[in-house]
Amino acid sequence: MLKKEIVSNMEKIVENCMGEETAACFATCPMHTDVKEYVRLIKEEKGEEAIKVIREKLFIPGTLGRICAHPCEKQCKWNEGKSPMAIASLKRYAADNFDKEENWDLSIKNSNGKKIAVIGAGPSGLQSALDLRKEGFEVTVFEKLPVRGGMMRVGIPAYRLPRLGLEHEISYLDKLGVNFELNCEIGKDREFNDIVNEFDSVVVAVGKHQGRVDRSLENFDAEGIFSAAGYLKEASLTGNVEKAGKVVLVVGGGDVAMDCARTSLRIDGVEKVYSICLEDSFDNMASSNHEIEGAIAEGIKFNHAQAIKNIHIDENGRVSGVTLKKCLSMFDENGRFAPKFDDEATSEIEVDTIVFAIGQGVEGEFAKDILVQRPNTTFECDKETLQSSSNEKVFIVGDASGESVIVIQAMATGRRAAQSVIRFLNGESLTEGRELKDT
Repeated sequence: MLKKEIVSNMEKIVENCMGEETAACFATCPMHTDVKEYVRLIKEEKGEEAIKVIREKLFIPGTLGRICAHPCEKQCKWNEGKSPMAIASLKRYAADNFDKEENWDLSIKNSNGKKIAVIGAGPSGLQSALDLRKEGFEVTVFEKLPVRGGMMRVGIPAYRLPRLGLEHEISYLDKLGVNFELNCEIGKDREFNDIVNEFDSVVVAVGKHQGRVDRSLENFDAEGIFSAAGYLKEASLTGNVEKAGKVVLVVGGGDVAMDCARTSLRIDGVEKVYSICLEDSFDNMASSNHEIEGAIAEGIKFNHAQAIKNIHIDENGRVSGVTLKKCLSMFDENGRFAPKFDDEATSEIEVDTIVFAIGQGVEGEFAKDILVQRPNTTFECDKETLQSSSNEKVFIVGDASGESVIVIQAMATGRRAAQSVIRFLNGESLTEGRELKDT
């Protein structure tokens, strides 16, 4: 059932935002979901019609209803001086109650005899695979992990995104006839060069699975130290982190840090979790408010304006504690990230596990002979068409392109690249007569 407040807001938005002008939410959504239409249909108790409208653009509506950063809500005109319209919640409501498998659109065009390889089964790769399969291409998705979904599956904790629901929505691609090769690491099990030669076009959709730790610190490689990516992946795949100890320190102020902190409380043997960040208050942290509130409610101990000065280890080489130093400021007068510290303002915490949630990168070694990797680990490609700068058959999407930060943006790059692939293989201009960066 929908909350009365949501129903009330829904009725008002239907009354005040159903004119002919393009809605701000539609224009802001990277996948251009017709929010006005499905909100109207839900309000009229036409849930099956609403989910049909949503599915015209989104093949994982239930997933996005739970994890989408919903940029549409920030631009909703009803949000001007009022409570935001709960667009993501409405999407979830429609998906959970009316998304029936027997109503999924399984239509595809006749086979055109051309083969596409997609490297990576995250949101961008899955979107490309879906769109290309719909157009009659034979599509094979190669995935290093034993599961599908990319960072949605191994980077977002199960308490936020139930695994069965995600896999059920991804099974739509199985029904369309997309081929999957799991546990297939490109560069090890298959060579990237061979795939480029074998397929008519290749979509590179690898995510940011390369975790980072602060290598400037002595003992950065001691036992008990993890990157956020590795920590969350192990917890997701096994339900535990084998080498985690009793007291965990999470370093970072974003949503990934909150995921690590809250996941830690669900790991066998963990008794206490600390979180430190450079930001001087909750208001200035990069993490979303609801994630911070969840962490506070679960008992995470926060220390603001702090950084690690020293990592201490015991006689067995395991983390035994840290010395913290106070962060005085994060940015210089030009707004550039340049933190300053007071090395004399220190404190000590006894911990046996440290998780660094300070950024992630794309693993690009597999493609070094064909693609050009930027210093920030993304691959060089055209910002509009997403065609690789070094091989015209290859297109780059999602994290690997540097053009997405959140899931729905990644999906939009997947769709844009699929459109480029179609044009490329049809011998058409990749840009002429096309609204680029538009879905």
